[in-house]
Amino acid sequence: MYIQEVDASNLPRSSPSTVRNDRWSPPATGLIKANFDANFDIGSLSSVSGIIVRNEEGLIMAAGIYPNRFVANPELAEAVACEQTLIFLKDLGFRRAVVEGDSLSVISKLCHPLVSRSILSVQLDNILRRLRDFDHISFSHVNRESNKAAHILARLGRSFSESRFWLEEVPSEVEAAILQDRWWVDTPD
Repeated sequence: MYIQEVDASNLPRSSPSTVRNDRWSPPATGLIKANFDANFDIGSLSSVSGIIVRNEEGLIMAAGIYPNRFVANPELAEAVACEQTLIFLKDLGFRRAVVEGDSLSVISKLCHPLVSRSILSVQLDNILRRLRDFDHISFSHVNRESNKAAHILARLGRSFSESRFWLEEVPSEVEAAILQDRWWVDTPD
């Protein structure tokens, strides 16, 4: 898992550290954790972003889905989902967060921003500008198993034509993955 602490007032960043984790883990006390994932459809060049926000006890604070049109590829879909996660967190009033996604390329590019002419450059610039909305923000790359609830939510989002939001709950199709994550939180190592 990549972890990168980002201080918006000091944009030159150090290299992320690498940590192995095969399951969702809660954030440190005083932080919330937002997991995001994107479901991309090449036929319609569209995606759906799924976002789940949880506290240090693994309890759901909020969840949301965002349908997106005119998305060129899966990597751009993940970058769009990451930016929507920051917007969602800001709208909810959270200023101290850990943001996790399973797109290694997007998280790596956020941790090591370079001048680029790639299709992601505008999206990554938008994300970096939004960092100033937070007192503390960090980005982590996690594997699919650690991001399972957000993955299920993004896939489920295909059945909606507009954005949907939930406070302190998730759709029933996502509950099993959340309960499995909570089991790890409630069980000492």
